[in-house]
Parts: sequence; structure tokens; C-alpha cells
Amino acid sequence: GLSTLTKRENENQKRIYSIFNIVLVTLVMIILVSAYQRIELGIGWHGYSRLRLYPKIFLVWLAILFVTVAVLELIRRQKFFAFAALMASFGFGASLYFFNIDDAIIERNVFRAWNGKNLNVPHLASLSDDAIPMLAREFFYNENLPEETRQGLGAALACYRYFEERPHTTTHDWRSYNWSSSQAEQTLDSVRPHLAGYIVRYDKYPVSVKTPDGNLYECILRGSELYEREE
Repeated sequence: GLSTLTKRENENQKRIYSIFNIVLVTLVMIILVSAYQRIELGIGWHGYSRLRLYPKIFLVWLAILFVTVAVLELIRRQKFFAFAALMASFGFGASLYFFNIDDAIIERNVFRAWNGKNLNVPHLASLSDDAIPMLAREFFYNENLPEETRQGLGAALACYRYFEERPHTTTHDWRSYNWSSSQAEQTLDSVRPHLAGYIVRYDKYPVSVKTPDGNLYECILRGSELYEREE
């Protein structure tokens, strides 16, 4: 906007404009660094969640865009700003596509629980079907987990199993098939015998799971299940 509205008729005016523009970008970068540090503090205290990971990834791409703006200003190629902004937008979208957010949430939060932090089981049970294979891997193959953490993961899997089977609704329509759901369904089939000691209580809201040790965890309603309850 400044480049469009500002008249720069000689070399001195162009130089002064470039200096002010780079200073402005630098000040905004300081704000971005501060925002990124605050998100990191939230992650360190509460663990990963989508509402923390999405802004974190977005701030990285926004910082890359502002660095690109400063470089374009230095080499006098401001006309490429729109292209740079478009590429940063594509980069952000591609990052969310190739970086499995749910896997990262589970891996990070299980690691925190292994180090004595609280494991937010209802949050893990509220993620998408992409989370189920990672939950199963941590539940079966992470031999260093404390038993309470392992049973918390089992409770999350029991929640997914309940909402997948959904005894109070009709079966899935074939038109809703996708690879993630298929993998999740196969994983739930494989873990079903190992969840026999987990009791799902669905007679009252919210649905909850009782672990073999007697701990009780809530299952947060997801997607169509929430809609069906409102109906």
C-alpha cells in the first residue's frame, strides 16, 4: 500500500523510502517474535493443541514473507510482493497438509506426560481420525510410559471406538470413505480386544470412559456426533 501511494521521483527519495520501509518491517518482526515466544510459553505449559500449532506455523510463514519483503525492497523488486504473498499462503497451506498436526499433538503431549506433566485425555479424544494410528502406536509400543499415561491413551482410544461404532446412529455411508478413516477403522479393529477393561458410560452426558485403574475420563463429542446430540 505504501509503495502504491508514495511518490519517489529521485534516488534520494527512493533510498529514504526503503530505509523507512525496512524499519517498519523490522518493528513488525519484533512483534512476531514476541507472539511466537508467547505461543511457545503456552505450549510449554499446556502442551500442543490445534489452536496453538496453527498460529505457530502461520507466524513462521509470515516471518518468511516479511523477510522477503525486506529483500525485495533492498533489490528494488517491490512488484514481486504479490507473488511472494501468494507463495507464502501456499507454503502455509502445504505445511498443514504435509505436517500431521494430530500426530504432533499426541507425540508432544505423551512426551510431556512421560516427564510428569498432565495428559489431557479429553483433548486427545477430540482430534480427527488421523490421531488414532499414533495413539495406538504410543499405547502398544512405548514401553517407557507410566501406567496411568498408558491407560489414559487407552481411554482416548475407547472414546474413538465408541464414536466410530456409534450404537445410537446409522452406519457410515460409502460416499464418505477416505484413506484416513479407513486406516483409523482398521486400527480400532486391531485394538478392540485390548480395550476390554475400559468401560464406556454413555447413559448420560458427557460420554465418559472408566479405565481399569478406576480413573474416569470424558469423551468430547466430535463433528456429526455433536450435531446429532443438538438435533
